Amino acid sequence: MGGMGEVYRGRDTKLDRDVAIKMLPSRSTNDPDMLARFRREAQLLATLNHPNIGAIYGFEIDGDVHAIILELIEGDTLDDRIRLGPLPPKIALNIALQIAEALDAAHSKGIVHRDLKPANVKITSDSIVKILDFGLAKIASGQRDLENGSTTFTFDGTRAGMILGTPAYMSPEQARGEIVDKRTDIWAFGCVLYQMLTGRTPFGRETIIATLAAIAESEPDMALLPPNTPPGVRRLIERCLQKNPKLRLRDIADGTASLDEPEHIARNILPLRKNTWHASPRRWALAAVIFTAFGAGIIWRFHPGLSTRSSSVLRTSIVLPRGAKLVSGDRELPLAVAPDGSRIAYVADKDGQRLLYLREMSSLESRAIPGTEDARHPFFSPDGQSIGYFAGGALQRVAVSGASPQRICDVANTSMGGSWSRDHTIVFATVGADLMRVNDSGGTPQPIAGTKPATWPEILPDDKTVLFTTGAGNNLSAFATIPIAGGVRHVFASLANSSLKAAAVLGSGGSLLEAHVLRSGYLLYGQSPGIVLAAPFDISSQTITGTPVPLVGSIERAMNGGGVYFAVSQTGLLVYAATGNEHQLVWVDLKGNATPVMPSRAPYRIPRLSPDGKLIAIAISDDTRRSDIWILDAERGTRRRLTTVDHNLAPTWSPDGSQVAFSTGKAIRELPVNGGVLRTLVATPGAYPESWSPDGKSLLYTVDAASHSAIWVLTPGIPGSPSGRVLTKDNDNNDPEYSPDGRWIAFTTSNSARQEVYIARAPDLADPVPVSTSGGLRPVWSKNGRELFYREGDAMMKVSVDTRHGLHAGKPERIFSGDFSGESHDVAFDVTRDGQRFLMVKSDEAATLTKLTAVQNWQQDLKK
Repeated sequence: MGGMGEVYRGRDTKLDRDVAIKMLPSRSTNDPDMLARFRREAQLLATLNHPNIGAIYGFEIDGDVHAIILELIEGDTLDDRIRLGPLPPKIALNIALQIAEALDAAHSKGIVHRDLKPANVKITSDSIVKILDFGLAKIASGQRDLENGSTTFTFDGTRAGMILGTPAYMSPEQARGEIVDKRTDIWAFGCVLYQMLTGRTPFGRETIIATLAAIAESEPDMALLPPNTPPGVRRLIERCLQKNPKLRLRDIADGTASLDEPEHIARNILPLRKNTWHASPRRWALAAVIFTAFGAGIIWRFHPGLSTRSSSVLRTSIVLPRGAKLVSGDRELPLAVAPDGSRIAYVADKDGQRLLYLREMSSLESRAIPGTEDARHPFFSPDGQSIGYFAGGALQRVAVSGASPQRICDVANTSMGGSWSRDHTIVFATVGADLMRVNDSGGTPQPIAGTKPATWPEILPDDKTVLFTTGAGNNLSAFATIPIAGGVRHVFASLANSSLKAAAVLGSGGSLLEAHVLRSGYLLYGQSPGIVLAAPFDISSQTITGTPVPLVGSIERAMNGGGVYFAVSQTGLLVYAATGNEHQLVWVDLKGNATPVMPSRAPYRIPRLSPDGKLIAIAISDDTRRSDIWILDAERGTRRRLTTVDHNLAPTWSPDGSQVAFSTGKAIRELPVNGGVLRTLVATPGAYPESWSPDGKSLLYTVDAASHSAIWVLTPGIPGSPSGRVLTKDNDNNDPEYSPDGRWIAFTTSNSARQEVYIARAPDLADPVPVSTSGGLRPVWSKNGRELFYREGDAMMKVSVDTRHGLHAGKPERIFSGDFSGESHDVAFDVTRDGQRFLMVKSDEAATLTKLTAVQNWQQDLKK
């Protein structure tokens, strides 16, 4: 299989000859870019007619089948031959001469191959060299190699050929994503010639990152060339491998003189060792598997010490398996990196199933770990051979080899991270409680007194001390350490506005979240709204010794105290999930077709239609993720800001449409839509308005408590003296909404393994009846009260409801699916009065959480 096509052996019955048939994979036939590249390869080959270039016989399209008919070239690849050892100089130079002649023919047509390597060179039984696979070739027109010209390489498992070239043979300018011309082929030619003579690539290293660093900074070891290598050939290699293209050999024809001297070459290549496997049909099938895997990713592995040998900050994108995306929502942190940087673990949702995934950096793709359903908060063992995680009300562990998970201990409340020491102790956190410690083989967890509230524990390299994030109440504003065995808490850093004072003041801003300590002397930590900062850190004294420096911004961050989506290894591999915030407010019909409500894009959250359906109340975040409530007129295309202070969320219309209630995070307040007096309805931190009763006499709201969210009801009494009463005390209960007649309340609860939708009698949530069957969020009634809509993952679900004689709920029905979530991955939506359209937020493509970014040598940014 080629870089973007599957290759089969076929028979041309008209001309009675065997051919190679290169077919575009069916998954790519709907991709205009892939179709254009595939056609371009055929067109480029059609312009080339040279004995050292594989010939094209035709290009066929039959429905969704796209195929290039090629010359069938029997024999070994040059890569096969080099695997047997270095080639004798005379044979190597004869092969090099034929490669050079083929490149000269392509360059004369203005065609640059861009992926010359031994695997793309065939040697026939008649000793003829053929260059193959022009799938990455282009007309030298001054275009950049990578779409955005950046130094980020995308290893995309869903689009073959996204990597424009093979790292070990990339020229420096190609690796940097700069404009390339025929001199990039000349560089690759020098690499191939060097490899034929030495048996190794001049810049190939154990990892891609190290290879790219060597290309940028190292010189080939010319001492490895055979002693009998002609001086002219040595000079040729040196001229081909000049890092500055202006100093490089300008034309491949200029180098053939060094190869075409009689004393350097045996004019007939000696027979290559035969291997019947290479000529067998099985080879084609296995080659297809190998190249399919190559299309899904690159074999690479980070290792300790690389950052000290390379001065370049290198970023790499890692695409999740097709259809999978990182989990998002309350109190999530789905990402971990092994201490040695050899593998990463993450929790992703695919086809509605939440599983733990493992990505070996030496592997081509991620794999799901069986038995890890509903996993949360993964963390690695010190040797990187096991992963700890939370699921099913327990702390569990699973070997990376794939053995069945083992239950370590029960965990009563919502988990908030864990860490694993070399002496077999695991420290973990839960919402609103002290840290707990337990042996990794099992037992009864013991509290570490004096740590509450505590989140995101990190055991320090001494294996005796644990670092954690703390604060006052739900306000995470400080970092502290404490001996694992128990003792005095040491608060060593805090925000300026924290009630917990410390020697190191980390400025102001959003909450502090998870932190990681590196033996090399760095503290890396996350802070809302979604940034990673680094500070020099003295481990022995547990002291920040310098000013924190922002490393990366615009990173995904979970809601309600969840972490910033990043992790770092002891070797310095930083991995994070970037996010985007330019979302679109859309109408979505019953088939899932989206139409923009307004042309502008913004960080939209929680859209709500006014009772008459003419206006929209919505939260819009600024660059710091502080939100205000805005009023949009969809028909006129106008918008105006309703609030200007505090951080405001969860707009909720009054039944007559004259008022909008909202949460500041500290209280529930209400403002008239057309101007008037601001009043406080509920003076409770963590309270969010949800739904007014149709008569306007009662307001359902939720309060984020220490370990769960509870549903409350407010019956406004004397202005200025708000009071409410709680309706639920156990589990996580959210999203309550009155039915149009006020007799029923739909809500979600997590008294099972996930949030499910229920309907209960008003006003006290009596006699709850389950509605959803496979999880559900954000129930919304139709205006006639006969249907209930809710979200199940990416799906919009509908349930018929009959309340004429009691309560009867029908079978859930999927209406459509789509990535409609918006800022902070809120799944809020609303439905029009006729029930034919949904008001939703279409996610920014960058916020879909389908890829990770790995950064090596970020320490160089700190030096800057």
